[in-house]
Order: sequence, then structure tokens, then C-alpha cells
Amino acid sequence: MNEIPLWILLASIAFLVVMSAFFSGSETSMMAINRYRLKHLVKEKNKSAKRVSKLLDKTDRLLGVILIGNNFTHTLSTALATVVAIRIWSDNAVLAVTVFMTIIMIIFAEVMPKTIAALKPESIAFPSSYLLKPFTIITIFTNFLKELLIKRKFKIKTICVGNLYIGGTGKTSLCIEINKILFKDSNFKSINHHFIYSGICKKCK
Repeated sequence: MNEIPLWILLASIAFLVVMSAFFSGSETSMMAINRYRLKHLVKEKNKSAKRVSKLLDKTDRLLGVILIGNNFTHTLSTALATVVAIRIWSDNAVLAVTVFMTIIMIIFAEVMPKTIAALKPESIAFPSSYLLKPFTIITIFTNFLKELLIKRKFKIKTICVGNLYIGGTGKTSLCIEINKILFKDSNFKSINHHFIYSGICKKCK
């Protein structure tokens, strides 16, 4: 790292800040875009609208790409800035540079791009879709791991009886009675998790 010219490190930091701003702005623009107008543009065979619509059809992949991109650019830019600080000054400047990079990232890579994207979502979403679409390939592997972990973690079969939120749907009494029947006549165990009453079959474990 010491052999890399200083101007390349500084240029890399600037590029990473721009990329982070791209991911932040893309996220806001994709979420803020008018869906009705987007559908209308898709019907009119607008290529950019079609591309954005396909990305929004798989929101988990889209947000996964943006999250990975943002974390990568934030971490790497701070690491490079630390290297620059040590080379120019000393180890004592590391904390100051970290604080400085945090301020830079908040202003130029978060607040500004998200504000612009919220005001003009189409102007940001359509061009950004060109880069976001190929990046979604990265999430195929991460989604596979996620699904694998979820399947292994939640092997117990559950039966949702209803919502027990008081004053909500008014089905509390019915849910309790159904749960009592399941617990009495079957080999079930009741749990209460986030206002949901469920039956867990002990034989299904």
C-alpha cells in the first residue's frame, strides 16, 4: 500500500464517495418513483421503465445490492483515508480522519444524493438502473445463503391461529379458544411471539 502514489489513493477515495452517493441516491429514487406512472411508461414500451420495473419486482435483490455497495464503499474509503493520513501525518491523525470521512459520507454520500433523488426520482432511477441491473448478479449467491439459513433455522412447522393484539381485529377470544382445542386434543404447544398465537406440533420437530 505504501508503494501506491498518493494521488491514486485520493482519487480512489473520491471515486468511492461518488459510488456511495450513487447507491444512496439509487435506493431513494427506486423507492420514491411513482408506480402508476412507471406502469404507464412500461405499457408505452419505455426501456428504462421496463428495467426499473424488473428491478422493483425483486426488491430484496435490489436492496441487497445497494446495501452491499454502500457498505463496501464506506468501509474501503475510510480505510484508504486512514492510509493517506498515516503517510502524510502519523498514527495520531487516524481518529481525526475517521471523523472527517464520516462527515463527508453523511453530507455528500447520504443526505445530498437522497435529497436530490427524492425530488427527481425518475431522473435518478432510470440512469442508475443500467448499473444496478448487472450488480444484482452478486445477490444470487447471498440470497441462496439466506434461504439456506432460514430453512435450517426454522424447521418446525407452525400454524398461525390469529392476531391477539387487543383492540385490533377483535378475534382474540376466538384465537384463544382454537388454541385451547389444539393444545388439548393434539400434541401442540402454544407460543406468543409479536402478538401472534401459533401452534407448534411437537411431532413435526
